[in-house]
Amino acid sequence: MSKATQFISDLRDDGIKISIAGDLWSGNGMALFGICGHGITSNWEMKTVLLAASPCGHERHTGEYIEAQTKTLLARVGKKYTPECVFKRVRDNGSNMVLAWDKDGAVPCFDHTLELSVKKFADELETTLSKVRGLVGHFNHSTIAKNALADIQKEMNKPQHVLNQDVKTRWRSTFKTCKVLHENQAPVMFYDVRNARNAGDTYKLNKLSVDEWTEVEEIAGCLQVAADASQMM
Repeated sequence: MSKATQFISDLRDDGIKISIAGDLWSGNGMALFGICGHGITSNWEMKTVLLAASPCGHERHTGEYIEAQTKTLLARVGKKYTPECVFKRVRDNGSNMVLAWDKDGAVPCFDHTLELSVKKFADELETTLSKVRGLVGHFNHSTIAKNALADIQKEMNKPQHVLNQDVKTRWRSTFKTCKVLHENQAPVMFYDVRNARNAGDTYKLNKLSVDEWTEVEEIAGCLQVAADASQMM
């Protein structure tokens, strides 16, 4: 008996249904469609097993293809698998997955929905975030600026944190950037008093106003909630 079949069998024997999650992945010239099974045992242990996976690099990833592939892959699990043993199907918000799985009672993935929500939030604040990237870039690309900020942090008895440059497509890095920048608002503002005249165009173009500093604080606060929620899931 395969590990996947044993997983389903053990839960069914305890009267417990599984949930399944499917996703498409591609990279380095390869594409895969995989389905995982999730369940909580009678002893309240969370279990996850890869039920099936198949290459799909030569097919268009349409809803019809995913639906057919789902049936084919799950049929390989064995007789222990039936649609009736599934509590919920969990999918991302891609239109092809919605088309393929929603007719069987699928629900959207919490983490993927959170990702889309945070992306929308960040897009609305792109003007401020763009300046944040420019400001942090000034300190990361100039040894003189970085050392000057470190000296001020030391004078103010602040942790000598290096300002992190975020990756625009990864909101958790944006959260870390805004959080550390907010924590260093006082040293950065004191740096402005001492060095603004000779800091260069990049700094001058991306210097934050009082309102923008407030936005940075609020962005860090909002993304903290999203990061905590994501971590719990």
